[in-house]
Amino acid sequence: MKSVKCFKLYAKFTPHGPDSEDTLRFTLFLQAGQWQTLALMHKKTAAAKVNLKKLRDAKRKTDPLFLKVLRDETPIEKAVSKIKELVPDKKVLREVFDIWEKASKMTPEQMALKKADIERREAEIANSVKLIGAREAVHHGMNMLHAAAQTGDASAAKLLLASASEATHLLQLLENYKSEIMGNIAAQEGLWPVLASAEAGWEKEALQRIARLKLGADSVKHKVRFHDPRGTDLNLPARRWAKAAVRTLEHTRIRLLGFGQLLRDFGSAEVMADFCLKNGWTRANQPEWADDVAKLPMFTCESLPAWKLVIRKMIREQMPDFHNHPDWQAQRNSAKVSGRETRGEIQNAILDDIASALKRIAPPKEMPKSAC
Repeated sequence: MKSVKCFKLYAKFTPHGPDSEDTLRFTLFLQAGQWQTLALMHKKTAAAKVNLKKLRDAKRKTDPLFLKVLRDETPIEKAVSKIKELVPDKKVLREVFDIWEKASKMTPEQMALKKADIERREAEIANSVKLIGAREAVHHGMNMLHAAAQTGDASAAKLLLASASEATHLLQLLENYKSEIMGNIAAQEGLWPVLASAEAGWEKEALQRIARLKLGADSVKHKVRFHDPRGTDLNLPARRWAKAAVRTLEHTRIRLLGFGQLLRDFGSAEVMADFCLKNGWTRANQPEWADDVAKLPMFTCESLPAWKLVIRKMIREQMPDFHNHPDWQAQRNSAKVSGRETRGEIQNAILDDIASALKRIAPPKEMPKSAC
């Protein structure tokens, strides 16, 4: 029996940002789902290739009969009867008749375009089969090496390193020769492999390459750039918690988007549910604040009230005893002196401090002259 692996569509809040272990679990689910959709795509592509071959074979057999009908050289009833014998597959037979029905209404120019379209489809299918097959081979090989390395096989670990290094080097070559393609890809990504070197200064060259690629440039809409007020965050827990809370909600939004795309790739909720059942994945219940994240606009001065409300809900739900965290010792001392030291009073005071910090770090919507 497969062990049950639970993933969340919302990020787990910590004072330092989204919890790394929780993030890894969701990433593993997403990668497993993406691999499954790749396998499904391969299956569909292979089926499309088989169907196209059946259709071409059927047309080759039946084209002479259709041409005789068009030239009045044979009765249509006789031709249809013979065509049914030649093509016993009813689905393929319907496609053959549909093609000839449409062809009879086409001009020579339209016929030429149709033929070119079929040839293009055949080429695309053949290329997809080849690329997906290569991806499967790489995936299978890397996993074999990883599994062997986990048993203590040093040779497997070296081969895995060599494979990763070779792939990274090939990507680097593409950056030079196909810079536009690689730049477009890098803009959508948050990670990019680089090769470390024993030579001094290698990291500077790597940073320059990443800068030229504009890594993550198009994904910035999911991660706001904070307005940084004066002073370090080290001694300002409210500001640290405020930034961590914003990043947690942003990561939750990214998860929701990733899950939505995966669902579209699967084609239906039923297919995805079947994948989860067979592979031991289960989805955690969604808290109310997480449902509100999808409705939030970008974090700015203008949207601040909505973000404050969701963040207060999130911290209360994720860390019910957050007021006991070491970061809030000063607030607890102050509450004791003022005689306002009930759980609710301390928590409200802390959340008010976090809300004030949110106001200070929120960027303007468009122009710097905008103010909260």
